[in-house]
Amino acid sequence: MNSVIFIDKLKLQFYISAQSRLAQELPQHFKLDPAKQVIGMTSKEVVNEESLATEWQYLRVTHDYLQSNPDPKYKKFIESVTSIVEIFLAKHFLVRRPKEPLKFQDGWSTEWYGFEISEHLQTSEYDADLVFFINIENISGENFIAYASPQYGDVEYSNRPIFCIASFNMAYINITNPSTVKFESFVQTVLHEYIHGMGFQKDMVELFYDSATGFSYQKAAYTLEGVFHMSTPRLLAFAKQYFECEELDGLKMENQGGLGTENSHFERVLVGKELMTGADILGDVLVSDFTFQFLQDTGYYRLAEYNPDINLWGYKKGCGFVEEMCYGDEEYPEFCKNINSIGCSYDRGGVSICTDRDPLSDGCKYNYIESSFDCRDSTLQSQTYSYYQYFGYNSMCIDGYLSQQGVNPFGYTCYQYQCSYDGKLSIIVNNMTFSCVYAQEITTPTGYIGHLKCPENPEEFCLGDNECPNQCNYRGFCMRGLCTCLVGYSGLGCESTCLAYRRLSKCVSQCPTGTFALEEYKYCISCPGHCKVCTQYNSCEECNEGFRLHGGFCDYENVEYASIIAIFIIILI
Repeated sequence: MNSVIFIDKLKLQFYISAQSRLAQELPQHFKLDPAKQVIGMTSKEVVNEESLATEWQYLRVTHDYLQSNPDPKYKKFIESVTSIVEIFLAKHFLVRRPKEPLKFQDGWSTEWYGFEISEHLQTSEYDADLVFFINIENISGENFIAYASPQYGDVEYSNRPIFCIASFNMAYINITNPSTVKFESFVQTVLHEYIHGMGFQKDMVELFYDSATGFSYQKAAYTLEGVFHMSTPRLLAFAKQYFECEELDGLKMENQGGLGTENSHFERVLVGKELMTGADILGDVLVSDFTFQFLQDTGYYRLAEYNPDINLWGYKKGCGFVEEMCYGDEEYPEFCKNINSIGCSYDRGGVSICTDRDPLSDGCKYNYIESSFDCRDSTLQSQTYSYYQYFGYNSMCIDGYLSQQGVNPFGYTCYQYQCSYDGKLSIIVNNMTFSCVYAQEITTPTGYIGHLKCPENPEEFCLGDNECPNQCNYRGFCMRGLCTCLVGYSGLGCESTCLAYRRLSKCVSQCPTGTFALEEYKYCISCPGHCKVCTQYNSCEECNEGFRLHGGFCDYENVEYASIIAIFIIILI
């Protein structure tokens, strides 16, 4: 994710978004005037009535290569990942499609960020809604893993990006028998970069509009005390509910990391392991409604059926958490106190060390998972421990340990867990099952030494259990416990062959009543996001409780639409 690998003396490994030659700025086509302290527009129609009348359809993403003959082994690996990401995007996002296939236009630059656009790319036509030109590099001396940006958009029709560039540095990517955790991490990296290409960029905010009206927002963003805040209506409405902070005027964006990271990612301190933060540490990265609502607010996308990951970092912590983070009088469990102390990460994804070395942390201290104690990584199971440690997708970090012959010097252990359908947590140690109703001490069984303590609020842990079996087995991407699988596979972990349609995790001969077939991807999807009654996958008639209809789709009930159509990005000094 515009990244370098950083390993400190505590052996904490995480990826830091860094400056790259692509992320310095957007092309002139999308670029704003940086000299303006106040960027404003009077009432303006961004897209016309013809565009607004166009039917929403599932997003078709495709890619081509900048090199005429990319390295076959790298290309094969890239293809295995981009195929998953492109199905995931098609399944969850809707666009107003262009009238014609996409093709390189006369007058466009043939050199993008130092890359020459070949005659093949200039003359090709793409039956798609979004095209990525991919560059493959293998340079260990460069300080990035991947980067991406939109290059040209459909200015005549929807303003939406249609041609993008992405580059992947294979020097930092293990393509030889990666673990399912490592493979999933690269899928997340590609999805992160694709979403940047879709318009997740600070410099594009002035181009955002309400897809129902075609007009720009009254207040899309502002800068307060040097920090960029997003205040588009759907993102702000969700943030108010999420933090339980009705006074929130805007969501603080990342203010560190330099060009390519600053302002164009969510603030790590506020949303934890959200996919679109600027740093990806070990553990389960989440695609939450922060990302989905941001993309809806661009005006380019609406949401098909979706079930986002549940993020518990900062959840319902109030305005104090948003405004003061780790610096106020109130102490929050998201942050740790003592540098180098050992504990569980906040999401209990692994045994961790307290550190303030994340350069995007605003000086706050977090518990970072130590790489050899990532509970989700099943390849670590080969390590021999006398206290029955367990590694896998269904493993969590627990305070304490049980043993019959040895002592755990760390005091924290990875053990198997199980969440019941009604949200009850159980811990499994050496085939013994212990129920966790609250944060109680578990009675040590006869013949064992040590102790175990259930986590605080076990039901909340199960609420945030987003895991899929074996991270979808190299064949899909997991969100909220459901794999989006490659064509030909189904199951909770994409473990089964399926030559027919897929509905959720099941293989079905035909799409069930109330669902609609995406023929290209053999998926059956139901009503759009948060919709109760519909007759097609791309329009709603009645919304679920807590949501309201707007332009044929369901928005949060507390969304405040602009009464005066304008954008003001105000820098307050």
